Amino acid sequence: MNDEQIRSYDSVRDEVEKPAQSRTEILNRRKKLVVPRKHHMTSAQMYRCMEKFQEEIKDVSTEIKDLAGSKFFNPFRSNGVYFGCIQSLYLLGANKWHAFSDVRGKVVEVMSNKEVKGENCWDKFDKKSPRLIGGESAITAKDSSGRIRDNFRTLQRSGGLHPYSKKLEQVGSCINIKRTEDGTWCYMLDTNFTEGNKPIFDDSAYVKPKRVKRRINTVALPEEEAV
Repeated sequence: MNDEQIRSYDSVRDEVEKPAQSRTEILNRRKKLVVPRKHHMTSAQMYRCMEKFQEEIKDVSTEIKDLAGSKFFNPFRSNGVYFGCIQSLYLLGANKWHAFSDVRGKVVEVMSNKEVKGENCWDKFDKKSPRLIGGESAITAKDSSGRIRDNFRTLQRSGGLHPYSKKLEQVGSCINIKRTEDGTWCYMLDTNFTEGNKPIFDDSAYVKPKRVKRRINTVALPEEEAV
């Protein structure tokens, strides 16, 4: 298997359907041996997930359901942040743009209604310790808002060994992201996605501030006196 094949998710699709402990290690882009991860649903998993989703939205209005269409269901486990991100856009209204402040509020609401082993899912996510490098917090560590934005970007990934968008594509959907002229990040759950297209990521409307070079004042030193 050559490097390009190794980096293709389709080349390991059969392998990842095995139990994790039975999968053969492969080389990733960094030439390290790793156990491939599963990013798609089997037919049986899709059916079970769809049933759980129908139970989840039994009290949701017909208007919201109609906006998303009959094919869509949230393909992620209900107590995780990916589910919270997708569900927030679904409940706010699919195929419409929503400002980050509204999306974040809905993510908090969705995840606050979930628990794992008695621990509130939002509290767990919000209080998550920053990534450590050499025993110290990474300087790039982000708060919960920054991590929500990062998760939306992750769910747009469609290539390589880790196509996080695969499950969304299986239900005919994707995440679209744009930034408005005033700098507001906006998000959309697109449930009219067709294979071969790509999610939207557009920040062209926002004019980034120009970086101003710092001026360094220099003090002229007196000339050395002649001896």
